[in-house]
Amino acid sequence: MRIAGATLLILGLVLCFAIDDWEFIGLFPMAIGLILLAVAERKASALALAQAASFALEKQAPRPFQKQLPTADTIELSSEVIQLFERLDRSSKLR
Repeated sequence: MRIAGATLLILGLVLCFAIDDWEFIGLFPMAIGLILLAVAERKASALALAQAASFALEKQAPRPFQKQLPTADTIELSSEVIQLFERLDRSSKLR
């Protein structure tokens, strides 16, 4: 998506400067390219948040074996992990 966005942005820029009467036409690929770049950046930040959260969960010290399986209520998360999950939840609600 980043490659397509950058390509459209450059194509629109070339159309704006190369042909005198095509400035208006060059704005369309530039706008679409900027939108694609923004979407790619948002996806990249969401992926980075998810990876950081999974890394934080793996980093926690393992507990001794228990007879019952841990549930969501029995697992303790650090405040950093909880904040990451809250940010991820808020960003997914914006869409």
